[in-house]
Amino acid sequence: TGRAVFVPDYPLAPEHQWPARLNTALTVIDALSPCDLVGDRTGGNLALNVALNEGLIGRLAVLPPNTDRSGQSTKRTHNTPHDLMNDDVQDRKLANMALVHRPNNDPAASPLLTDLSRLPPLFITATTTEVLLDNSLLLTLQATRRASP
Repeated sequence: TGRAVFVPDYPLAPEHQWPARLNTALTVIDALSPCDLVGDRTGGNLALNVALNEGLIGRLAVLPPNTDRSGQSTKRTHNTPHDLMNDDVQDRKLANMALVHRPNNDPAASPLLTDLSRLPPLFITATTTEVLLDNSLLLTLQATRRASP
């Protein structure tokens, strides 16, 4: 595309608790805006939280995003043997570390449960063997509903 790519160095868990990553990301986005944003897995969760908190994102891509801790995602354990990145148990441990054991219905932990109408144009991708497949499908469904007249 000929566009510049910027990968910020932001505070990581567990040394830095939530919302340190979000606050740093919002500061970076504010300095770079308008810009597009891409996030992968937990980074997809962070990207969604940034896009929901700011109005400065032109386009958003999440691949596959970690969007649901509420239990709506049913393929997590089903796809565990097929996901090369991590299994459901490891994913939950990482999410708990990154989000400091936030309640499952907290929008930071489950952006799927929040008002998605503030999201910019959105690209979502996942494979059929992802632990996070349902996270992507449910986010797609919710985002489609918010875009429908």
